[in-house]
Amino acid sequence: MRDTPDPSVHRQRQQQFVARAQKILEDERCTLDTNAGRKSVVGYYRDVTPGDNAIGVKQKMIELGLFDRELQRKMPSGMTLDITLSSKTIFGGKQAAGRMRVVTLSPNESLLKGEPARPLNRDEVARALQSMPPSLGGVPQTVVLVSTSGFAGDALGLAERRPGGPVILAEINDAGGWTIHAPPGYEDLASQLDPETLSQKQERVRQEIDAGADLFTGGVSAEKVSERLHLPQTLVEEVLREHAQKNPGLATGTFEGKLVLYRAGMSAPADAIGENMPFWEKVKGIFGRGEESRDKKVTRLAQEKALLGQQRDKAYTEIELVEKKEQELTKQFPEATPLAQKRIATEISQLRKRVERIQQLVSTIDKKINIIETGVHNLEMESHLSKEKLESLESVATASEEVDVGMATLDQLNEQADSVSVVGSELSMGANDVLAELQAKFAEKPAAAAQPGERTTTGPTKSPATAERATNTPPPIPAERRKMPGAAEPG
Repeated sequence: MRDTPDPSVHRQRQQQFVARAQKILEDERCTLDTNAGRKSVVGYYRDVTPGDNAIGVKQKMIELGLFDRELQRKMPSGMTLDITLSSKTIFGGKQAAGRMRVVTLSPNESLLKGEPARPLNRDEVARALQSMPPSLGGVPQTVVLVSTSGFAGDALGLAERRPGGPVILAEINDAGGWTIHAPPGYEDLASQLDPETLSQKQERVRQEIDAGADLFTGGVSAEKVSERLHLPQTLVEEVLREHAQKNPGLATGTFEGKLVLYRAGMSAPADAIGENMPFWEKVKGIFGRGEESRDKKVTRLAQEKALLGQQRDKAYTEIELVEKKEQELTKQFPEATPLAQKRIATEISQLRKRVERIQQLVSTIDKKINIIETGVHNLEMESHLSKEKLESLESVATASEEVDVGMATLDQLNEQADSVSVVGSELSMGANDVLAELQAKFAEKPAAAAQPGERTTTGPTKSPATAERATNTPPPIPAERRKMPGAAEPG
């Protein structure tokens, strides 16, 4: 997790730690080295100067030939924080009494190349410490060096008490939390600098419990969880006890001096009916209470069905976790030694038996749900077929008969009205004469309105223009007549 190549994650880690360092300045429990010894910061004037190394990040991008504004925006800027504790002098001025300098570091070159972030080694940490300017005025200075990708093992020895003040190393760990390395005597300051809140640490323990399959193969040991998550064992034990109280079927016990969370069963939480009795007793009690209404019985059965549904969902979740554990063991098998392969095979066999038992339990729950659904169905059918409902249906049937009689009467009256309208539609003698006259008039109109030049059944006729030319053209003179073809010569 700490070696992620995403630069925005490292940027967020820098911001998170610097924000925490600023916040503890308001806590009277925060003590720093001063020229008067270890003192609470709230008794001094506190001057805070933030800074960063954004220019260095830009120069590194230019060296690598990267000109990406979006990438530059995501890159960690190397945030710094200079805190000066001052006291008032007798002349009304301020005099420095102590300082704390916070410097955040990230493997910028690896991030710019998209490579996994590597931890800082001892030489890199030593160069970062040497590059820091000395404290002005010779007052004690507490140095906090933060690595968003962690420290190599050989670099942790540099968390020590120096003549100028202590050096504290803060890193992100493999479990997603923070680990603060401080010299002896500064453990309280290290715990205060931890950006992860108590509720966030408790949530990580709960996620570890839910994500693992240890509950199905044995139990969850507080000691092992503490080692995996880099958290205090007392905190883990507290979360395990709380988890057992909130989840029926889980319990905690101390075995050989170690607290273990284990599964004591799969009982459901207290039922909504408020009774602690077997399933069959509850179902018989619901149907045996004649004073309750049907709706009340349906509600009680629905509540019981919901509880069974929770049990079934929990069983399916357990199956998924067990199958996930089996996949992890299967991946380990090829590279394991012959003795370890036998152990893995035994664990997988136990896991598969556990799945079979859970599936049998799920089958039982499904049958109970089926019985409840049948009971609800019977109650609903009884409600629909009750005497009151049937009486209302009888009144509906009576009304239907009256409607049928009314419709028959209406049909009879309608037939009589139709016969009257047919008789009344016959025309009188005078109206018939007028109708014949109009029909003959409009039948002759199209033939009389036919224009010359239109083709008719008697053959084509001359158009008006042709007739006009034939009538108005004068006869040719004798000289011209001789030139006309076909004209007879005078003899």
